[in-house]
Amino acid sequence: MALTPNPDTDWLIAQIERFESIATSSQTFNTTDLIEFLNSELQTVLTPIIQSVNEEFGVMYVDYDTTEIVANGGTLRIPSQATGARLRNVQIVSPQGYITNLPRLSPDKLGQTGFWVAGFYLRNNDLVFYPNFNVLVGSTSPGVVRLSYFRRSNDLTATANTGRVIAIDTIGNTVTLDNSPAGPDWVDGALIDVIIGTSPFDFRLRNATIVDINGAVIELSAADIAEIEIGDYFALAGFTPVAQFVPNEATYLLAQLAAARCLQSLGDTEGYKIASMKAEQLKQNLINLISDRVEGQPQRLVGFGMSRRTGGWNWGGF
Repeated sequence: MALTPNPDTDWLIAQIERFESIATSSQTFNTTDLIEFLNSELQTVLTPIIQSVNEEFGVMYVDYDTTEIVANGGTLRIPSQATGARLRNVQIVSPQGYITNLPRLSPDKLGQTGFWVAGFYLRNNDLVFYPNFNVLVGSTSPGVVRLSYFRRSNDLTATANTGRVIAIDTIGNTVTLDNSPAGPDWVDGALIDVIIGTSPFDFRLRNATIVDINGAVIELSAADIAEIEIGDYFALAGFTPVAQFVPNEATYLLAQLAAARCLQSLGDTEGYKIASMKAEQLKQNLINLISDRVEGQPQRLVGFGMSRRTGGWNWGGF
């Protein structure tokens, strides 16, 4: 079965060269240089643009059992994979699935006369619950605290350092890739990320362990093999051959941004100016395209009554 073509790093580099006639044969930039440009523009320019439209691109969450939080001192750390070390929201989810957004408090207000609001505040990269976690949710509450965050894409790497699944053997718990991944780190026991082979290239598995590797044939645990599909990408943990959590249309902007960086590095002021103007046009087009992901269904705000009793939230008060 033929694999669906995707805008991987090979494609992105070809676009850069095509956009601005920057040939790697000139030895000005090698593949590593161009991928570094792509990573810089992906993480510092493209991802913030896409997240600015507030259309939930790359939003993930992690749930924490409330009794576990109490045992750990009543604080939570912002996930290290969150872009900008920031959260989308902090919520309490009841056993019945009802969600309560917890308010963020200003540390300057804490302890002031008449200040009684319960919630959380930030201290460095920790969430600190106020007045304390036991009072907020109750030490025996069966609910969970949910931290939603904008997930950072893995770093781009050369396509040659990765492989794509072309066959799966559920008896031997192996997959066969279209390429024997390059690099000395592809060894037994290495951690890999498996990335879904279609846009927006979410994770299939994170930090899966290689049981055995023989060229393009890789053995994983039976549980991991059960999750994998034809077309998925294999990459070392923390890396990807495709930009994650961005629509395919955004990859043209990514390539244009990287091409502009190349021209700037070369000291081509006029070329950089033209490339930047083109990038700005692509940016506006992209924002217009993704600003309303469900055009025929406007979002609705629904109010729910909330109540809180001594010892925890009243789950039945919704």
